[in-house]
Amino acid sequence: MDFKYTHKKTYLIVIHKSKSLKVAINQTNKSKMSEFINVLVVIPARYASTRLPGKPLEMIGSKSMIHRVYDQVIKCNAVDKVVVATDDQRIMDYCEQHKLDCAMTKEDHPSGTDRVAEVATLYPDYEVIINIQGDEPFIDPDQISDLVEMF
Repeated sequence: MDFKYTHKKTYLIVIHKSKSLKVAINQTNKSKMSEFINVLVVIPARYASTRLPGKPLEMIGSKSMIHRVYDQVIKCNAVDKVVVATDDQRIMDYCEQHKLDCAMTKEDHPSGTDRVAEVATLYPDYEVIINIQGDEPFIDPDQISDLVEMF
């Protein structure tokens, strides 16, 4: 991973598919954090999928998949900010058109987690960064809340 996020109380959490949580933690302080933590959710969205190119912009009813993921995440009261992380101008344009916060990342990241790490460097005041996969349009906001409560 090219990006080093070194804030002393930073936790990177990954929620993927039906697994309750998969945690990759960069922590130098393992004590429980205050209830007043800042929580950032980053949703990696890559257009150039080998199995289903353009998957983030595939429509599910009247909204794209990435839009549905974003909408589910913003329903979680424990989250302070949501950002889509992409390397594709089409996804960036869609997000801007629909007023979804989005950040353009480098194209050569080997994984979505690397894309999240790049975006995390733009938000140094957030203690918890949660990676919600861009193909989770039906994620339950309560799952995210439960995860944040761990801190």
